Amino acid sequence: MALIEDDECRADILRAGLTVMLANLDRQNSFHRYEAWAAAMTDGDAYVVHAIGCTPTDGDLWARLAMIRLAIAENPDELAWLMQRSIEYAPAEYAVLVPRFVVWRKASAASLAAAQDAVEADLLTLLTYASAKQIAATLADSGTSLKPFIRASLRLIPRDRRDGLFAAGLDPDLRPDAP
Repeated sequence: MALIEDDECRADILRAGLTVMLANLDRQNSFHRYEAWAAAMTDGDAYVVHAIGCTPTDGDLWARLAMIRLAIAENPDELAWLMQRSIEYAPAEYAVLVPRFVVWRKASAASLAAAQDAVEADLLTLLTYASAKQIAATLADSGTSLKPFIRASLRLIPRDRRDGLFAAGLDPDLRPDAP
């Protein structure tokens, strides 16, 4: 938090601080230590907002802010807006697609509907350019709300590519003909 107080904007320092901040958020448990969780979320939100103020075209930061806001209290319109910013600044970087899919897998049906264009764009980018193993890992444990989007996107790629994805371990429940 000292980086915010000092108005520090050096990218290397901010990135290191983000790593520490995200690790702290991962250690929190809202059920057993709510006050510590809430404080960590507040600090994490403030930190990422500061980092975005320093580097507003960093798509990863927008995705991280969406992750934090989703954890605090999901607002479908806000989530859609944050994720669209991430896509605009990092449309096809796998290292940024991964955190976006953390959000997509956890988002409610209302948020996914509000962000439909963004969800579909990310799915087509992932399915078109990532390796089969990356796709299987990124889409593992997809929530029930995301599965219809995945099935619809899988219908848009060539059959041989789709077959290769399932052979590489993509969840069979994601098959386009699944109920």
